[in-house]
Amino acid sequence: MKNLLRVIFVLLIFNFILYDIAFAKDRSYALAHGKEDNKIEVAVVIKDDGIWAVNINNPSEKIMLNEGAYREPIISGNGYVAYRDIKNNLYVTKIDFYKKVENTTNVDDSITAYQWDKDGNLIYSKSTGGVYIFGVKDKTKEIFTGGKEFYTQILLGKDNSLFATKNIMKKGNSDNYPFPLGIVKLDLATKKEKVVIPYIPISSQNHDLGLDPKMATISINGVNLIVWCRPNSASMTADGVPIGVYNDESNKCREVLNEEIIVLTYEDMMSASPIDDNLVAIINGAYRFMNVDKTLGILNLEDESFKKITKDGEVAMTPSYSSDGRKIVYSASTYSENLQQWENSNNQHIYEVNLENNEITKLTNSSVGWDFYPNYINDDSEFVFIRKDKENKFSLIKGNREGKEQVIINNILHLDDSASINEYFWYYGHYDMKKVFHNMEITQ
Repeated sequence: MKNLLRVIFVLLIFNFILYDIAFAKDRSYALAHGKEDNKIEVAVVIKDDGIWAVNINNPSEKIMLNEGAYREPIISGNGYVAYRDIKNNLYVTKIDFYKKVENTTNVDDSITAYQWDKDGNLIYSKSTGGVYIFGVKDKTKEIFTGGKEFYTQILLGKDNSLFATKNIMKKGNSDNYPFPLGIVKLDLATKKEKVVIPYIPISSQNHDLGLDPKMATISINGVNLIVWCRPNSASMTADGVPIGVYNDESNKCREVLNEEIIVLTYEDMMSASPIDDNLVAIINGAYRFMNVDKTLGILNLEDESFKKITKDGEVAMTPSYSSDGRKIVYSASTYSENLQQWENSNNQHIYEVNLENNEITKLTNSSVGWDFYPNYINDDSEFVFIRKDKENKFSLIKGNREGKEQVIINNILHLDDSASINEYFWYYGHYDMKKVFHNMEITQ
């Protein structure tokens, strides 16, 4: 009897070991494919035949979401993507690599801006006026605000609020044109609106170019809204503008008075800290040319100090914080006076700075590509970035700190196709990648 019990005990232990091994293998497989707890790292890209989604941790899982010419994809945390076509019709598609059923809804037309809220609803505005909320699950539309005014930017604030740039159509000599009214705050609960930074027209009497403010980014807790203090001059704006800050707790707006700070008006040249409302990584430097005078540093919005990160003789772009706020991944190269030579040099690489010890690590070293637009994935253990080859073709690449790389998806819409995206897809060395790419961790 004792021998039988010993045999049963040994068999039970052996079965537990086998179970643990099998569980570990399943967990490793899940991690490798981004499926643990139904979390998946997803990228959505625009290609010449349509809009595609791909599982970053398992690139064999990819699917065309919609055939046609589209732009500006934005992914929600619950696995939907919003995007528009070249006629500004708005669409929403559920990302599903497994069922592969029709999941697309044509939401509305005449779209000027759209953004996901924290509950997974889509907030958008139309050129005919108003703000609307679209519920993706029941496919219902709610009018949030009516009127003729429309909005061209939408950012989520704190306490169930959002910020937006407000405009109205005015009659011109030959056609209607949008006229800016400033930046407003809207309360989603009460549906009340107030102007927080007004538009200021040109004053010929005072020789003042006025103020046409636009939103750059918002801090992690929605406390500080960072804005570009743009004059009413497109040429002057293209060469850089000062930064302003609206504090939602004090209800006060001020310009950053540090005269060294001047930035280009690109959203991807700024990254708000995920742990501190007063810190923001910026690419500092005047002139529209991306190949000169572009320095990465940390701006403290409280005391307006600027801590430089990149070295003299380097030009940087597209910074992105790690989720713990301890590192920043960015793209950089050697300064060059010739824009074409700079882009053709294949000297643009991905770097990482450790903010605790200021140590900088070079993460990519390709001799056949131009690397930029990095973002952390998989709990900051890896990153994705865009590589442009000599034929101006874009690919999405996954990399790690050991130098391993994997092509996730290629033939992303590129410069030669930019007419179908927007004529300002490329501007003096800056590529507006948000028009053709977005990545995010989603729940499926």
